[in-house]
Amino acid sequence: MSIKKIICFMLLLAGIHFCSTFCAASSKDISIPVDLSKWKEWVLHNEENQLCPTNYNNGQIHVCCWPSDLELYIEHNGGRFKQRWQIFADEWVPVPGGNKLWPKEIRLNKKKIPVITRNNIPYIYLEKGNHEISGKFQWLNTPEMIKIPPAAGILKLFIHGKKIDFPILDKNGRLWLQKQAVSQNQADRLDVKIYRLVQDTIPMKVNNLLKINISGKAREIRLDGIFLKDAVPMNLKSPIPARISGNGELLIQALPGQWEIFITTRFKKNIKTIGPVQGK
Repeated sequence: MSIKKIICFMLLLAGIHFCSTFCAASSKDISIPVDLSKWKEWVLHNEENQLCPTNYNNGQIHVCCWPSDLELYIEHNGGRFKQRWQIFADEWVPVPGGNKLWPKEIRLNKKKIPVITRNNIPYIYLEKGNHEISGKFQWLNTPEMIKIPPAAGILKLFIHGKKIDFPILDKNGRLWLQKQAVSQNQADRLDVKIYRLVQDTIPMKVNNLLKINISGKAREIRLDGIFLKDAVPMNLKSPIPARISGNGELLIQALPGQWEIFITTRFKKNIKTIGPVQGK
């Protein structure tokens, strides 16, 4: 067992959580000594989210849920939706709808589950793992709008069997169903600018600011080569669903608009020069 892993585990035992990002990076292959293994459940009791990815500049804020595309099908007498979630630690997640239009027949992996309300938003409880959720709506006339939670990610909308490439979804999470007279000819465009601020610390850190301008339909985007050579990501802050893959790609569930994503990286070793991006 490496010194790094021992330090992580002992800090968790002591109730010190500022190293959550440091520990999470090695949680996959961690090996616990026999003398400490009996304390594992006690250490992680109500602290399972300590091993989830963290926010950009606050190691105490953990993001334990990753959504896939939300598919919403609208018909004359009702609607239905389905979505997959990757859960890193047990968590409550929101589903479409609200008090005025409550979802029915919510299913988790094809089994019915209960729904609770928080601030007029329906939530379901998901355990760690990969899940598929689905639900239905009933109405006599198609409603003017449906509430879509911000955490839903990319929305795929189908009205009477026709795919709507440019759904009207405002900043308040309202999906307008009767105002879809939007041009469907907008080109898919992506403009990315990266700004870096070097912190001369030990280890040296780099704050990366990505300014992203997206037009066209909502889609999943993979950005490669955004980190400097030998740089390791530490924290990520994004207004839209985003994560970093094992091979260093930035995966974004991109909605049309202008977005700013912050990523802090550190170098693996002492450096004298700052070279090109990884893979270049």
